[in-house]
Amino acid sequence: MVEMQATDFDLAGFVRVRVIGGQSDTDAVARQLGLPRSTASGDPDVTVVFDPTMEPSGPLRFLGYEDAAYDDEDFFVLRAKSKARALVRIPFGDVGRNVTVTCHPGLPAVPLLIPLLAVTALNRGLVPLHAGALSWNGSGIVVTGWSKGGKTETLLAATEAGARYVGDEWCYIDPGAGRVVGIPEPVTLWAWHLRRFPPVRGVVPLGDRARMALLDGPDRLERRLPGVVQRSSVGRMFRRVAYQLRLRANAWVSPTTLFGVTDAASVPFEHVVLVTSVSVDDVTIQPTAASDIAARMAHSVRYELEPLMRAYEMYRFAFPDRRSEALDRLDRDLDVAIHEGLDQRVGWTLQHPYELDLRRLADALREVLSHDPVQDLKL
Repeated sequence: MVEMQATDFDLAGFVRVRVIGGQSDTDAVARQLGLPRSTASGDPDVTVVFDPTMEPSGPLRFLGYEDAAYDDEDFFVLRAKSKARALVRIPFGDVGRNVTVTCHPGLPAVPLLIPLLAVTALNRGLVPLHAGALSWNGSGIVVTGWSKGGKTETLLAATEAGARYVGDEWCYIDPGAGRVVGIPEPVTLWAWHLRRFPPVRGVVPLGDRARMALLDGPDRLERRLPGVVQRSSVGRMFRRVAYQLRLRANAWVSPTTLFGVTDAASVPFEHVVLVTSVSVDDVTIQPTAASDIAARMAHSVRYELEPLMRAYEMYRFAFPDRRSEALDRLDRDLDVAIHEGLDQRVGWTLQHPYELDLRRLADALREVLSHDPVQDLKL
């Protein structure tokens, strides 16, 4: 018999996530959230219950190939991380206001938990941003952009040069306080990081390094093939295989191992840097209107929340008479909140090639730190 316990995870005093389950399930959620634990108290905003006895009330009607399903009463997500089978009940009508997610135990991660946290935080006055953050020589910097644009690489470069890691992947802005809350989620390192940035090699176990090199090898070989071979039917097939293998040439490393941090941090920030990978070898940084960055990032956050919104559309298909007010007004609320969080900051655009010596990114960021943010905002 697994001993059930209630543990709270706090996001900057704005959102409280309560987990009710055994130790291993609580630990899995802790790794997923990256938030500090505390004894359960008060009313939670999001509750995750691990219940081995949960079952549908009747036959399931499937949506997609066992992606989701519904019975006469409830909606269920059937896939977890890495397509693992799951049974997760989500009452979408409660999203944004004390939602309770019920799962079978033993999941590697709770499906849609991070997007649910983001939407709940938005309803509590925080601005969810697909971004990283750091503090360097007394200046707070939010580093944002499209997925695979170079956020993690910029954080790696800056921390090696002396910056303090605050968060990666998801950060939350408190507009009233002018602060950013970083979530220390696991960091994805790719094979090229190990080649181009030797300091990170030592944090990746030898077995993972060997696996990453093996999976990355076909892609590197394909890029060196003559054009006539690449364009042939065999070359195109090899390219597809090499690409799929390269997508697996990575390893997750905890921020404790990589940066020495264990808990979420909150720092004041003055700068917001939009990072973009480009097809040329130059690394450039130039001033940019923060409102322009905000307009772009509203679309980026929507893109990151798409898995949640796709599930919500399935839920509406299953139960046309039910709806979530928070999700129905999400587009409008995101636009307003992201502009409120970013418009009055000092904006920059940092462009770089995809694979580069990460020290060049650190040198570019020094340009940001050479500016007085108060003076820049007056210009």
